[in-house]
Amino acid sequence: MLRKRDRITKKCQWSLDVLDRAIKRVNDDRISLHKAAQEFKIPYSTLQKRYRRLEQTSPRLGRKPIFFPDQERILTDHLIDMTNLVYGLDSMKFRKIAYECAEQLKIPHNFNKKSKCAGPDWLEGFLKRNTNISVRKPESTSINRIEGFNKKEVELFYKNLEELMVKNKYEAHQIFNMDETGVYTVQEPGNILAKTGQKRVGTVTSWERRKTVTVVCAINFAGVYVPPMFTYPRQDHSPLLEKDGPPGAIYDCSKNGWTNESLFFKWLQHFKTFVKSCEDNKILLILDNHNSHLTLEAHEFCKANYITMLSTPLHSSHRLQPLDITFSGPLKKAYNRECDLYFKSKNLIKVTPYDIAGLFQKAYSKVALMDKAISGFRATGISPINTNIFNEDDLRREYCCYQHSG
Repeated sequence: MLRKRDRITKKCQWSLDVLDRAIKRVNDDRISLHKAAQEFKIPYSTLQKRYRRLEQTSPRLGRKPIFFPDQERILTDHLIDMTNLVYGLDSMKFRKIAYECAEQLKIPHNFNKKSKCAGPDWLEGFLKRNTNISVRKPESTSINRIEGFNKKEVELFYKNLEELMVKNKYEAHQIFNMDETGVYTVQEPGNILAKTGQKRVGTVTSWERRKTVTVVCAINFAGVYVPPMFTYPRQDHSPLLEKDGPPGAIYDCSKNGWTNESLFFKWLQHFKTFVKSCEDNKILLILDNHNSHLTLEAHEFCKANYITMLSTPLHSSHRLQPLDITFSGPLKKAYNRECDLYFKSKNLIKVTPYDIAGLFQKAYSKVALMDKAISGFRATGISPINTNIFNEDDLRREYCCYQHSG
Protein backbone atom coordinates (compact mmCIF):
# COMPACT_ATOMS: atom_id res chain seq x y z
CA MET A 1 0.00 0.00 0.00
CA LEU A 2 1.27 3.45 -0.88
CA ARG A 3 2.04 5.79 1.99
CA LYS A 4 0.87 9.37 2.39
CA ARG A 5 3.17 11.80 4.15
CA ASP A 6 2.09 15.08 5.71
CA ARG A 7 4.19 18.12 4.88
CA ILE A 8 6.29 19.12 7.90
CA THR A 9 8.83 21.52 6.37
CA LYS A 10 8.29 25.27 6.21
CA LYS A 11 10.54 25.66 3.20
CA CYS A 12 9.25 26.72 -0.21
CA GLN A 13 6.10 28.39 1.10
CA TRP A 14 6.11 30.72 -1.90
CA SER A 15 4.54 29.95 -5.27
CA LEU A 16 5.56 30.75 -8.83
CA ASP A 17 2.86 33.43 -8.96
CA VAL A 18 4.31 35.16 -5.87
CA LEU A 19 7.78 35.01 -7.43
CA ASP A 20 6.48 36.65 -10.62
CA ARG A 21 4.87 39.46 -8.62
CA ALA A 22 8.08 40.07 -6.64
CA ILE A 23 10.21 40.31 -9.79
CA LYS A 24 7.63 42.59 -11.42
CA ARG A 25 7.71 44.85 -8.37
CA VAL A 26 11.53 45.06 -8.57
CA ASN A 27 11.39 45.92 -12.27
CA ASP A 28 8.43 48.33 -12.23
CA ASP A 29 8.88 50.11 -8.90
CA ARG A 30 12.68 49.92 -8.78
CA ILE A 31 12.74 48.54 -5.24
CA SER A 32 15.68 46.50 -3.99
CA LEU A 33 15.74 42.72 -3.99
CA HIS A 34 16.08 42.77 -0.17
CA LYS A 35 12.90 44.79 0.18
CA ALA A 36 10.99 42.64 -2.33
CA ALA A 37 12.13 39.48 -0.54
CA GLN A 38 10.83 40.80 2.80
CA GLU A 39 7.57 42.04 1.31
CA PHE A 40 6.70 38.79 -0.51
CA LYS A 41 8.29 36.46 2.09
CA ILE A 42 10.68 34.82 -0.36
CA PRO A 43 14.26 33.96 0.69
CA TYR A 44 16.61 36.66 -0.58
CA SER A 45 19.02 34.14 -2.15
CA THR A 46 16.17 32.46 -4.02
CA LEU A 47 14.82 35.75 -5.36
CA GLN A 48 18.29 36.90 -6.36
CA LYS A 49 19.02 33.67 -8.25
CA ARG A 50 15.68 33.66 -10.04
CA TYR A 51 15.89 37.37 -10.87
CA ARG A 52 19.39 37.18 -12.36
CA ARG A 53 18.92 33.95 -14.28
CA LEU A 54 15.24 34.46 -15.05
CA GLU A 55 14.77 30.91 -13.81
CA GLN A 56 10.99 30.92 -13.63
CA THR A 57 10.28 27.44 -12.31
CA SER A 58 8.13 26.22 -9.47
CA PRO A 59 9.83 25.44 -6.15
CA ARG A 60 10.89 21.84 -5.71
CA LEU A 61 11.79 19.88 -2.60
CA GLY A 62 13.55 16.57 -2.16
CA ARG A 63 15.55 14.52 -4.63
CA LYS A 64 15.08 15.02 -8.32
CA PRO A 65 13.21 12.21 -10.13
CA ILE A 66 15.23 9.26 -11.45
CA PHE A 67 13.70 9.53 -14.92
CA PHE A 68 13.18 12.53 -17.18
CA PRO A 69 9.53 13.17 -18.22
CA ASP A 70 10.00 11.56 -21.64
CA GLN A 71 11.49 8.46 -19.97
CA GLU A 72 8.58 8.24 -17.55
CA ARG A 73 6.31 8.50 -20.57
CA ILE A 74 7.88 5.27 -21.88
CA LEU A 75 6.96 3.54 -18.61
CA THR A 76 3.44 4.98 -18.72
CA ASP A 77 2.89 3.84 -22.32
CA HIS A 78 4.19 0.37 -21.46
CA LEU A 79 1.81 0.10 -18.51
CA ILE A 80 -1.17 1.18 -20.64
CA ASP A 81 -0.23 -1.19 -23.48
CA MET A 82 0.09 -4.13 -21.10
CA THR A 83 -3.30 -3.34 -19.55
CA ASN A 84 -4.95 -3.12 -22.98
CA LEU A 85 -3.54 -6.51 -23.96
CA VAL A 86 -4.97 -8.22 -20.82
CA TYR A 87 -1.68 -8.24 -18.90
CA GLY A 88 -2.17 -7.23 -15.28
CA LEU A 89 0.72 -5.22 -13.85
CA ASP A 90 0.55 -4.89 -10.09
CA SER A 91 2.73 -2.37 -8.25
CA MET A 92 5.54 -4.88 -7.60
CA LYS A 93 5.78 -5.92 -11.25
CA PHE A 94 5.77 -2.28 -12.34
CA ARG A 95 8.51 -1.39 -9.85
CA LYS A 96 10.64 -4.22 -11.25
CA ILE A 97 10.08 -2.86 -14.76
CA ALA A 98 11.19 0.60 -13.55
CA TYR A 99 14.42 -0.94 -12.24
CA GLU A 100 14.93 -2.74 -15.54
CA CYS A 101 14.35 0.51 -17.45
CA ALA A 102 16.91 2.41 -15.34
CA GLU A 103 19.50 -0.32 -15.87
CA GLN A 104 18.77 -0.53 -19.58
CA LEU A 105 19.11 3.25 -20.06
CA LYS A 106 22.17 3.35 -17.75
CA ILE A 107 20.52 5.95 -15.50
CA PRO A 108 22.08 6.46 -12.03
CA HIS A 109 19.55 5.34 -9.41
CA ASN A 110 19.20 4.29 -5.79
CA PHE A 111 16.84 1.37 -6.44
CA ASN A 112 17.35 -1.90 -4.57
CA LYS A 113 19.91 -3.88 -6.58
CA LYS A 114 19.41 -7.04 -4.55
CA SER A 115 15.68 -7.32 -5.24
CA LYS A 116 16.05 -5.51 -8.61
CA CYS A 117 13.09 -3.33 -7.77
CA ALA A 118 12.24 0.37 -7.44
CA GLY A 119 10.97 1.42 -4.02
CA PRO A 120 7.41 2.28 -2.93
CA ASP A 121 8.42 5.92 -2.47
CA TRP A 122 9.48 6.11 -6.11
CA LEU A 123 6.13 4.64 -7.17
CA GLU A 124 4.28 7.17 -5.00
CA GLY A 125 6.13 10.03 -6.68
CA PHE A 126 5.59 8.51 -10.12
CA LEU A 127 1.83 8.35 -9.59
CA LYS A 128 1.76 11.98 -8.44
CA ARG A 129 3.65 13.08 -11.56
CA ASN A 130 1.54 10.92 -13.89
CA THR A 131 -2.06 11.49 -12.92
CA ASN A 132 -3.39 9.41 -15.83
CA ILE A 133 -2.15 6.30 -13.96
CA SER A 134 -3.79 5.13 -10.76
CA VAL A 135 -3.78 2.13 -8.44
CA ARG A 136 -7.15 0.47 -8.72
CA LYS A 137 -8.60 -2.18 -6.48
CA PRO A 138 -9.33 -5.42 -8.38
CA GLU A 139 -12.94 -6.43 -8.89
CA SER A 140 -14.41 -8.87 -6.38
CA THR A 141 -12.61 -12.17 -6.74
CA SER A 142 -15.19 -14.92 -7.06
CA ILE A 143 -13.81 -18.43 -7.60
CA ASN A 144 -14.91 -18.22 -11.22
CA ARG A 145 -12.97 -15.00 -11.79
CA ILE A 146 -9.85 -16.37 -10.11
CA GLU A 147 -9.97 -19.35 -12.45
CA GLY A 148 -9.81 -16.89 -15.36
CA PHE A 149 -11.95 -18.78 -17.85
CA ASN A 150 -15.16 -16.83 -17.46
CA LYS A 151 -17.42 -14.89 -19.76
CA LYS A 152 -16.04 -11.43 -19.05
CA GLU A 153 -12.37 -12.40 -19.47
CA VAL A 154 -13.04 -14.46 -22.60
CA GLU A 155 -15.09 -11.67 -24.20
CA LEU A 156 -12.30 -9.17 -23.50
CA PHE A 157 -9.74 -11.49 -25.10
CA TYR A 158 -11.80 -11.90 -28.27
CA LYS A 159 -12.54 -8.17 -28.39
CA ASN A 160 -8.81 -7.37 -28.35
CA LEU A 161 -8.15 -10.12 -30.87
CA GLU A 162 -10.84 -8.83 -33.23
CA GLU A 163 -9.56 -5.25 -33.03
CA LEU A 164 -6.02 -6.36 -33.86
CA MET A 165 -7.21 -8.51 -36.76
CA VAL A 166 -9.22 -5.63 -38.25
CA LYS A 167 -6.39 -3.14 -37.75
CA ASN A 168 -3.53 -5.23 -39.15
CA LYS A 169 -5.38 -7.68 -41.45
CA TYR A 170 -3.28 -10.66 -40.37
CA GLU A 171 -3.13 -13.64 -42.71
CA ALA A 172 -2.76 -17.26 -41.61
CA HIS A 173 1.06 -17.25 -41.74
CA GLN A 174 1.18 -14.14 -39.49
CA ILE A 175 -0.85 -15.50 -36.54
CA PHE A 176 1.29 -17.39 -34.01
CA ASN A 177 0.81 -19.09 -30.67
CA MET A 178 3.70 -19.68 -28.26
CA ASP A 179 3.67 -21.94 -25.21
CA GLU A 180 6.09 -23.70 -22.89
CA THR A 181 6.04 -27.34 -21.96
CA GLY A 182 8.18 -29.46 -19.66
CA VAL A 183 9.96 -32.68 -20.62
CA TYR A 184 11.68 -34.89 -18.08
CA THR A 185 14.40 -37.45 -17.55
CA VAL A 186 11.68 -39.64 -15.99
CA GLN A 187 8.96 -40.71 -18.39
CA GLU A 188 5.38 -40.87 -17.17
CA PRO A 189 4.32 -44.52 -17.44
CA GLY A 190 1.15 -45.22 -19.39
CA ASN A 191 -1.57 -47.71 -18.46
CA ILE A 192 -0.49 -51.36 -18.43
CA LEU A 193 -2.35 -54.68 -18.20
CA ALA A 194 -2.24 -56.54 -14.88
CA LYS A 195 -4.09 -59.16 -12.89
CA THR A 196 -7.52 -58.03 -11.74
CA GLY A 197 -7.48 -57.01 -8.09
CA GLN A 198 -3.74 -56.44 -7.91
CA LYS A 199 -3.26 -53.23 -5.90
CA ARG A 200 0.31 -52.34 -6.79
CA VAL A 201 1.44 -52.32 -10.39
CA GLY A 202 4.91 -51.03 -11.28
CA THR A 203 6.87 -50.38 -14.43
CA VAL A 204 10.50 -49.51 -15.02
CA THR A 205 11.27 -45.81 -15.43
CA SER A 206 14.48 -43.79 -15.57
CA TRP A 207 15.73 -41.85 -12.52
CA GLU A 208 13.59 -41.66 -9.41
CA ARG A 209 14.02 -37.92 -9.13
CA ARG A 210 13.32 -36.28 -12.44
CA LYS A 211 14.97 -33.23 -13.97
CA THR A 212 12.81 -30.77 -15.90
CA VAL A 213 13.79 -29.22 -19.22
CA THR A 214 11.52 -26.45 -20.52
CA VAL A 215 10.82 -26.40 -24.24
CA VAL A 216 9.32 -23.30 -25.89
CA CYS A 217 7.26 -24.14 -28.98
CA ALA A 218 5.39 -21.90 -31.42
CA ILE A 219 3.06 -22.53 -34.37
CA ASN A 220 1.06 -20.44 -36.83
CA PHE A 221 -2.35 -20.89 -38.42
CA ALA A 222 -0.71 -21.96 -41.70
CA GLY A 223 0.67 -25.03 -39.91
CA VAL A 224 4.30 -23.87 -39.64
CA TYR A 225 6.33 -24.76 -36.52
CA VAL A 226 9.03 -22.44 -35.16
CA PRO A 227 12.16 -24.41 -34.15
CA PRO A 228 11.91 -24.85 -30.35
CA MET A 229 14.11 -23.50 -27.56
CA PHE A 230 15.38 -25.81 -24.79
CA THR A 231 16.20 -24.55 -21.28
CA TYR A 232 18.21 -26.97 -19.13
CA PRO A 233 18.48 -26.89 -15.30
CA ARG A 234 22.20 -26.19 -15.03
CA GLN A 235 24.71 -23.35 -14.84
CA ASP A 236 26.64 -23.74 -18.10
CA HIS A 237 25.60 -24.87 -21.54
CA SER A 238 27.33 -27.76 -23.29
CA PRO A 239 27.13 -28.55 -27.04
CA LEU A 240 26.52 -32.17 -26.02
CA LEU A 241 23.03 -31.14 -24.87
CA GLU A 242 22.15 -30.38 -28.51
CA LYS A 243 22.88 -33.89 -29.80
CA ASP A 244 20.30 -35.04 -32.40
CA GLY A 245 17.96 -32.17 -31.48
CA PRO A 246 15.39 -30.55 -33.81
CA PRO A 247 16.91 -28.64 -36.77
CA GLY A 248 17.19 -24.91 -36.05
CA ALA A 249 16.51 -25.30 -32.31
CA ILE A 250 18.32 -23.11 -29.78
CA TYR A 251 19.57 -24.07 -26.32
CA ASP A 252 20.27 -22.33 -23.02
CA CYS A 253 20.34 -22.91 -19.27
CA SER A 254 18.79 -21.53 -16.09
CA LYS A 255 19.12 -22.50 -12.45
CA ASN A 256 15.80 -24.39 -12.31
CA GLY A 257 15.29 -25.16 -16.00
CA TRP A 258 12.47 -22.64 -16.35
CA THR A 259 12.23 -19.76 -18.79
CA ASN A 260 13.00 -16.38 -17.23
CA GLU A 261 12.92 -12.80 -18.56
CA SER A 262 16.30 -12.92 -20.30
CA LEU A 263 15.61 -16.32 -21.86
CA PHE A 264 12.23 -15.18 -23.12
CA PHE A 265 13.94 -12.20 -24.75
CA LYS A 266 16.44 -14.58 -26.36
CA TRP A 267 13.54 -16.63 -27.69
CA LEU A 268 11.90 -13.46 -29.07
CA GLN A 269 15.07 -12.70 -31.04
CA HIS A 270 15.07 -16.28 -32.35
CA PHE A 271 11.38 -15.96 -33.21
CA LYS A 272 11.88 -12.65 -35.04
CA THR A 273 14.69 -14.15 -37.13
CA PHE A 274 12.51 -17.10 -38.11
CA VAL A 275 9.30 -15.21 -38.96
CA LYS A 276 11.13 -12.26 -40.60
CA SER A 277 8.71 -9.68 -39.21
CA CYS A 278 8.78 -6.22 -40.79
CA GLU A 279 6.40 -3.40 -41.71
CA ASP A 280 4.99 -5.49 -44.58
CA ASN A 281 4.86 -8.66 -42.49
CA LYS A 282 3.35 -7.78 -39.12
CA ILE A 283 3.06 -10.65 -36.65
CA LEU A 284 0.48 -11.45 -33.96
CA LEU A 285 1.90 -13.54 -31.10
CA ILE A 286 -0.62 -15.08 -28.70
CA LEU A 287 0.83 -16.32 -25.41
CA ASP A 288 -0.04 -16.78 -21.76
CA ASN A 289 0.14 -14.21 -18.97
CA HIS A 290 3.53 -15.19 -17.50
CA ASN A 291 5.74 -12.73 -15.63
CA SER A 292 8.68 -13.33 -17.97
CA HIS A 293 6.63 -11.90 -20.85
CA LEU A 294 6.05 -8.53 -19.16
CA THR A 295 9.47 -6.90 -19.41
CA LEU A 296 9.96 -3.48 -20.93
CA GLU A 297 12.83 -4.88 -23.02
CA ALA A 298 10.56 -7.49 -24.61
CA HIS A 299 7.78 -4.96 -25.17
CA GLU A 300 10.08 -2.44 -26.86
CA PHE A 301 11.67 -5.17 -28.99
CA CYS A 302 8.27 -6.31 -30.24
CA LYS A 303 7.17 -2.75 -31.03
CA ALA A 304 10.37 -2.10 -32.98
CA ASN A 305 9.97 -5.34 -34.95
CA TYR A 306 6.24 -5.22 -35.77
CA ILE A 307 5.29 -8.02 -33.37
CA THR A 308 2.14 -7.59 -31.27
CA MET A 309 1.84 -9.77 -28.17
CA LEU A 310 -1.69 -10.66 -27.06
CA SER A 311 -2.17 -12.41 -23.72
CA THR A 312 -4.78 -15.02 -22.93
CA PRO A 313 -6.55 -14.61 -19.55
CA LEU A 314 -5.05 -16.24 -16.47
CA HIS A 315 -5.62 -20.00 -16.13
CA SER A 316 -7.24 -20.29 -19.57
CA SER A 317 -4.44 -21.97 -21.55
CA HIS A 318 -6.31 -25.28 -21.60
CA ARG A 319 -9.12 -23.61 -23.59
CA LEU A 320 -7.55 -20.68 -25.45
CA GLN A 321 -4.02 -21.82 -26.40
CA PRO A 322 -3.92 -23.77 -29.70
CA LEU A 323 -0.73 -25.58 -28.64
CA ASP A 324 -2.39 -26.74 -25.43
CA ILE A 325 -5.48 -27.97 -27.25
CA THR A 326 -4.03 -30.18 -29.99
CA PHE A 327 -0.25 -30.42 -29.64
CA SER A 328 1.15 -30.55 -26.09
CA GLY A 329 -0.76 -33.65 -24.96
CA PRO A 330 0.17 -35.82 -27.97
CA LEU A 331 3.76 -34.51 -27.79
CA LYS A 332 4.19 -35.61 -24.17
CA LYS A 333 2.71 -39.04 -24.90
CA ALA A 334 5.02 -39.48 -27.87
CA TYR A 335 8.02 -38.31 -25.81
CA ASN A 336 7.21 -40.76 -23.00
CA ARG A 337 6.99 -43.58 -25.54
CA GLU A 338 10.40 -42.65 -26.97
CA CYS A 339 11.90 -42.54 -23.47
CA ASP A 340 10.41 -45.93 -22.67
CA LEU A 341 11.76 -47.50 -25.87
CA TYR A 342 15.19 -45.95 -25.31
CA PHE A 343 15.31 -47.03 -21.68
CA LYS A 344 14.42 -50.63 -22.40
CA SER A 345 16.62 -50.92 -25.51
CA LYS A 346 19.68 -49.73 -23.56
CA ASN A 347 19.30 -52.34 -20.83
CA LEU A 348 18.17 -49.93 -18.10
CA ILE A 349 20.69 -47.15 -18.84
CA LYS A 350 19.34 -43.95 -17.32
CA VAL A 351 17.97 -41.16 -19.51
CA THR A 352 20.16 -38.11 -18.92
CA PRO A 353 19.74 -34.44 -19.93
CA TYR A 354 22.15 -35.19 -22.81
CA ASP A 355 19.59 -37.61 -24.29
CA ILE A 356 16.59 -35.29 -24.10
CA ALA A 357 17.06 -33.30 -27.33
CA GLY A 358 17.37 -36.46 -29.43
CA LEU A 359 14.39 -38.18 -27.78
CA PHE A 360 12.34 -35.00 -28.08
CA GLN A 361 13.15 -34.73 -31.80
CA LYS A 362 11.88 -38.26 -32.43
CA ALA A 363 8.58 -37.42 -30.73
CA TYR A 364 8.40 -33.91 -32.21
CA SER A 365 8.83 -35.13 -35.79
CA LYS A 366 5.84 -37.45 -35.36
CA VAL A 367 3.53 -34.89 -33.74
CA ALA A 368 4.45 -31.53 -35.34
CA LEU A 369 1.95 -31.87 -38.17
CA MET A 370 0.25 -29.11 -40.14
CA ASP A 371 -3.27 -30.31 -39.38
CA LYS A 372 -2.64 -30.26 -35.61
CA ALA A 373 -1.59 -26.61 -35.74
CA ILE A 374 -4.52 -25.54 -37.90
CA SER A 375 -7.10 -27.48 -35.86
CA GLY A 376 -5.72 -25.91 -32.66
CA PHE A 377 -6.45 -22.40 -33.90
CA ARG A 378 -9.91 -23.45 -35.10
CA ALA A 379 -10.77 -25.17 -31.80
CA THR A 380 -9.99 -22.02 -29.82
CA GLY A 381 -11.94 -19.70 -32.13
CA ILE A 382 -8.81 -17.62 -32.73
CA SER A 383 -8.56 -18.10 -36.48
CA PRO A 384 -10.91 -17.80 -38.12
CA ILE A 385 -12.38 -15.70 -35.31
CA ASN A 386 -15.36 -17.34 -33.67
CA THR A 387 -16.43 -15.40 -30.60
CA ASN A 388 -19.23 -17.92 -29.96
CA ILE A 389 -16.95 -20.96 -29.79
CA PHE A 390 -17.69 -21.23 -26.06
CA ASN A 391 -21.27 -21.11 -24.79
CA GLU A 392 -22.71 -20.56 -21.33
CA ASP A 393 -22.57 -24.31 -20.63
CA ASP A 394 -18.81 -24.39 -21.30
CA LEU A 395 -18.23 -21.58 -18.84
CA ARG A 396 -20.56 -23.10 -16.24
CA ARG A 397 -18.87 -26.50 -16.60
CA GLU A 398 -15.46 -24.92 -15.94
CA TYR A 399 -16.84 -23.31 -12.79
CA CYS A 400 -18.34 -26.56 -11.53
CA CYS A 401 -15.13 -28.50 -12.25
CA TYR A 402 -13.14 -25.94 -10.32
CA GLN A 403 -15.53 -26.17 -7.35
CA HIS A 404 -15.37 -29.98 -7.25
CA SER A 405 -11.59 -30.06 -7.61
CA GLY A 406 -11.29 -27.64 -4.67
